[in-house]
Amino acid sequence: MFRNKLVFLTVIVLSLFLSSCVTNYQPPTESESTARTAIFDDGSILNYGPDEGQLQTRDGNLSDQYYNGREMLLGVMDPVYFGFDSNFIEESQRKTLQKAAEYLLDNPNLDLLVKGMCDWYGTEEYNLALGDLRANSVANYLQNLGIDPIRINTVSTGSLEAQIGLSKTNSRKDRRADLILLK
Repeated sequence: MFRNKLVFLTVIVLSLFLSSCVTNYQPPTESESTARTAIFDDGSILNYGPDEGQLQTRDGNLSDQYYNGREMLLGVMDPVYFGFDSNFIEESQRKTLQKAAEYLLDNPNLDLLVKGMCDWYGTEEYNLALGDLRANSVANYLQNLGIDPIRINTVSTGSLEAQIGLSKTNSRKDRRADLILLK
């Protein structure tokens, strides 16, 4: 008899709890559920969700053509790709870094900028930190291959240049470190 009363009482308490959860649910308003847009000084546009914070242009010395007053030579070296939420340099990417090290050793007048990047998953702060870890992973690997650390610069753009809304599989191209020569 006591057991039946305990079961009945438990069912009543759970019912009250669940009904209070359902009645407190408020669907997002239209302004909360729509994407926002940030327009940067260079005219580029970034669409982002309402939970991504207030994006703004960061002060720095990185432009489309120069880094700290040095000309950037884009597209000479292949990027290094990373797994989701990782800064580990996979075996398949080590050949790219070996070629980069050989090129730098053959061209001592050039330095390198390693730009760590992320896909759009995660917060701005997390992605900036992960981009920094990726850039430094590449820099450390190149140093182990004999490149003087003074020739390697690192910067993280996090997910600021990532394509928004892609699946984790389709956004793998945003999980990378670009290798940019500095003249």
